[in-house]
Amino acid sequence: MLNSASSPTLRNVIFSGNMAQLGGGGMYNYNSSNPTLTNVAFRGNAATQSSGGGMYNRNNSNPRLTNVTFRDNYAKYEGGGMYSSTSNSMTLTNVTFYGNSAQEGGGMYNDASSPTLTNVTFRSNTVTYYGGGMYNYINSSPALRNVLFTGT
Repeated sequence: MLNSASSPTLRNVIFSGNMAQLGGGGMYNYNSSNPTLTNVAFRGNAATQSSGGGMYNRNNSNPRLTNVTFRDNYAKYEGGGMYSSTSNSMTLTNVTFYGNSAQEGGGMYNDASSPTLTNVTFRSNTVTYYGGGMYNYINSSPALRNVLFTGT
């Protein structure tokens, strides 16, 4: 799903087995897109030549996620589960990142992004280089509350 200057509401939706070469295998949010996702799963999606296997957020796109799962997504570069660049107020509540993979930021990669995470679990995400669970790049200051990082 591509959202450009759009803010859809999604409930009880599954994104499974999707592929994008340039990012956002499951969902790409661009140009101040602020979707609301509740009870949504991203499973087995891929960004084969870029970042954000499950979800890619860019240019002030700030999704609100509640009860969302990112499982077994893949990105060639950053953010197997989720990649965010210049997104400053994303909120994630009751979200799980499980078994995602990338070169950096297996679960989540933040570039000039400062999401708020509450009751979030990062489990068994893998990387080639850095940040198995989460990688925070320049000017990223996420707020974490009740967040678990575990390899099993």
